[in-house]
Amino acid sequence: EYLDSRHYYGYDLCDNRITEAKQEVAIYHAQHKLPVLTSDWSDIDRQFKYIWSHQVLIHISDELLPLTISCIKSALQCDGLALITVNTATEKWPDGSEWLEYPFVARSLDFYKEQFGKYGMNVELCEDSVASNGQTSIRVKHAS
Repeated sequence: EYLDSRHYYGYDLCDNRITEAKQEVAIYHAQHKLPVLTSDWSDIDRQFKYIWSHQVLIHISDELLPLTISCIKSALQCDGLALITVNTATEKWPDGSEWLEYPFVARSLDFYKEQFGKYGMNVELCEDSVASNGQTSIRVKHAS
């Protein structure tokens, strides 16, 4: 039911990941649901009450982070909430780490607070979500 058109939007910077997502929708014979799966941000034509960004920012380079934060801000309703997976174990994951063809970055919670703060957004740690490998979730909202 969540894949219904205009109920589910999947966005990725990489065309090949979107192709894989579309193939998976086909495997489950759910093409008639018409989820929006895209690597073109201009295809996202609405704002959302909730955004779930899983395993995205841990693969976003410093150069692409401002654009990514800007897109999250523009897509999030004023009273909305974004739940975002990050990795804060900077001691376990040195700069230059990689996973497949992607960078794998660990940044401090203060770093994320500062970066989102530049865009008028607040960050809180979901304290019950910290895993042993350093991955955790943060709550991001528009600043009041």
